[in-house]
Amino acid sequence: MGVKAPVENKKPLGYRELPQTDPVSGVHMDVIKIKNHCRPMAETLAKENDDDLLSTAAESSDFRHRVAAGWAYGLTLKSNEAMFKLLIDESPYVRLAAREGCQHIALYKYGANVDFGPAGDAETGELADSRMLWELYFKKKEKQFEERKKVENDKKSEKKDVKKILGIE
Repeated sequence: MGVKAPVENKKPLGYRELPQTDPVSGVHMDVIKIKNHCRPMAETLAKENDDDLLSTAAESSDFRHRVAAGWAYGLTLKSNEAMFKLLIDESPYVRLAAREGCQHIALYKYGANVDFGPAGDAETGELADSRMLWELYFKKKEKQFEERKKVENDKKSEKKDVKKILGIE
């Protein structure tokens, strides 16, 4: 039997390392309370499919509205400048909600399980890097998505033309 090497205590990259009090607003909320409070709000924002309502929530002074907006952007599968701004928000809760929104879009719109961050305790440079990576990723994926839709539409119109020529239609 050998001696085991000591295990490094590495912090997780999610909500668990966050303080119990939001550093910006001073509001005491644990992770469960945030999810219970903000998730229904996010689902409502997503169902409304109202860009004005969603952008107003994303710019709210209440971090809980911004958390809900981060999740709602993910649920609507829309990536835009307002969502990218949430990735560099002053509140770590908002940043993580925006990160989860980005992950949701990547998975359900593009079928990719990716994570460019940011971590809850990320510093300014890391926040900017995460934002830039997400923006580039979605820009490239959207271009590929549009090209694929165009090819599919072209194929459908070709099939209609053939049916029309053959008199099947």
